[in-house]
Amino acid sequence: MIGLDLSGADLSGGIFQESWFSDAKLAGAKLTGVDLYRSDAEGADFSGADLTRASLVRVNLDDAVFRGAVLDEVDLVKASLYGVDASAASLRGTRLMGASLIDVDFRGSDLSQAIVHENTFKVTVDEKTKFTGLSGTLFGPLHIIDQEDQQEIGDADLERWLRERGGDVHVLESRGEWKLSVTVSRPTPEGSHPYLDEIRQELNEETFEKIERLEEWPQSFGMTFSGALHTAKLQCSLDPTAEKLETWEAWVMAMQVGSALFASATAPEGSTVECMIGHEVRKIPAVGITHFMDAGTWLEAFWLAVVCRDQARMTQLCQVPIETLRASGAVFEEYIYHWVDTLQTYWLERPGLRERLVAAFDGTDPDRLRFMDRETMLKVLYPPINLFHRFIGQDPDQFNEALVQALELHKEYWTESEERQETGDGDIPLAILALTCLAHDAGRPIDVESEYLPGHLLKRSWLGEFPT
Repeated sequence: MIGLDLSGADLSGGIFQESWFSDAKLAGAKLTGVDLYRSDAEGADFSGADLTRASLVRVNLDDAVFRGAVLDEVDLVKASLYGVDASAASLRGTRLMGASLIDVDFRGSDLSQAIVHENTFKVTVDEKTKFTGLSGTLFGPLHIIDQEDQQEIGDADLERWLRERGGDVHVLESRGEWKLSVTVSRPTPEGSHPYLDEIRQELNEETFEKIERLEEWPQSFGMTFSGALHTAKLQCSLDPTAEKLETWEAWVMAMQVGSALFASATAPEGSTVECMIGHEVRKIPAVGITHFMDAGTWLEAFWLAVVCRDQARMTQLCQVPIETLRASGAVFEEYIYHWVDTLQTYWLERPGLRERLVAAFDGTDPDRLRFMDRETMLKVLYPPINLFHRFIGQDPDQFNEALVQALELHKEYWTESEERQETGDGDIPLAILALTCLAHDAGRPIDVESEYLPGHLLKRSWLGEFPT
């Protein structure tokens, strides 16, 4: 469709994934709800077009024109907007997370309630540009044209300037100033396989097959979740930076199964719950309180939701009562219930966070252990609690020190013997990864590089790739 003239056309609701709209004329077109996922619309003219609630995820929009267009509630996650004219456009509630906004003209535009996340925000605005409710994180600088004067602001000045205009945005340090000062390596698997792509696909297909059985046999939730999590970690051993779609798909499926497990277990007897798992909405019968809905499983499900940045599932999991986890009959040290309580209190912003964290810390005292061995507690279970403590303390240096220590202890524990190494359980330190994701999303500098922290999971590069 290169150069095609669709001016004034009504294409509402159309699905045009991976299509070519380069240099297309779409001025005044009605494009509400269209899906242009991964399409190329470089140089296209959308002047005055209505794209309300359209999906423009990962679309190339370089040099496009959106002058006076309506882009309210549009999903622009990971889209490329270089040299775009979006003057006088409406972007109310638009999701701009991860989009590249370089040399974009937002003069006279409305960015009210829009959401940004680590966006390059080298844009031009004026006194008519609206920022009320704009939230998230971004990199400056911003070029302001005010009548005859022009100025460029960034860093703290930009953050202050946006707040004065109703925005709630944290301006991050320049990307060029970020330095990875510490590397914690992960042992490299011996040998290689010539058919890695086929292996990745087969691993996920096995998970799909188990998921398919959940509607008829929800009692298999425990095994299905365990297998899905193992596959997610295994995908990262094949794909250390998580740059493959199959890796992200595996992590999302593990997250979906874990959250659905608790939704099913806490649903009223005789009812069903609708859960998105493996690209489909499935009706799962309630299974009630069972042996597999214990505190350890809850932690794994919660960490997966954190890594996948699924705040709705995080909230749902935090509403599972502690007593329900105790009722599973699983045997744990008492600290784990204080730890779950701490995380629920933090996420739901309940009072008493400090007291709960202290109780969790106290419970990790090796002299108080009844079932757990000393080494596992000190090298595997305690470090995430300490890392969380450093996270809420908001001191980047202390957090990074605790992160290095946690990774080194994790590596020491899981490489102590061939038996441990062969299990694959230590391939990814799930809790440490999740807490590092929280710190990353809060704008804290992460001065540690490690295969234990897959880069594309940490930086949420795949977020918005498909509905989860």
